[in-house]
Amino acid sequence: MTSREMGKVKAAEAVLKEAGFTVSQRCRSRPSCFDIAARKDDSIILIKVKPDIGCVSPYDSLELRIISESVSAASLFISEKTREKPLEDDTVYLRYNVLAVTSKTFENIVLRQVYPLIQAGPGGYYVEIDGEAIKRRRQELGLSVGDVT
Repeated sequence: MTSREMGKVKAAEAVLKEAGFTVSQRCRSRPSCFDIAARKDDSIILIKVKPDIGCVSPYDSLELRIISESVSAASLFISEKTREKPLEDDTVYLRYNVLAVTSKTFENIVLRQVYPLIQAGPGGYYVEIDGEAIKRRRQELGLSVGDVT
């Protein structure tokens, strides 16, 4: 692990501790599928910090998911790019069925309970819209469907 990666791991640990999580000691004897294990109340999370999620293999993701499921934990990658393309803040990415976010997005989620609205996927970015909420608001404002299109 490079010193830059170690710095990102320490930063993630600090965010978790500030939010009241208990963070495990780091395994330094061999490479692991996760860098951080943390717990708060009944919530457990296993986190792998990777500079580039494009370098994560299907096996690495599978190993992280299997261990997470066996201890009823969430799994997460914290990364800043994928195949040399920067990841966007406030966006959730998926790498072989493991969620991935930037350091800033992770901090927003853990410390501020501000969750991303955007999900990156094949073909672009996606946002889930509550159609009923839009309809109610449109009706409150006295607008027809044609007025808002």
